[in-house]
Amino acid sequence: MIEKKTKLPPSTSLMIPDETFQILFREAKRRKMSVSALLLEECQSLAVKYSKAGA
Repeated sequence: MIEKKTKLPPSTSLMIPDETFQILFREAKRRKMSVSALLLEECQSLAVKYSKAGA
């Protein structure tokens, strides 16, 4: 039996102020990555940091 999985499309819009986005964009460009990759990397770093702090 084949199970169908419904997959929601990723959200393409975040409510980020323009000034904040410009900072993120410049940092992402400096690291040669996309803004979404930068945000993902930073979120993962924070998750690791706080999981170690709570352990």
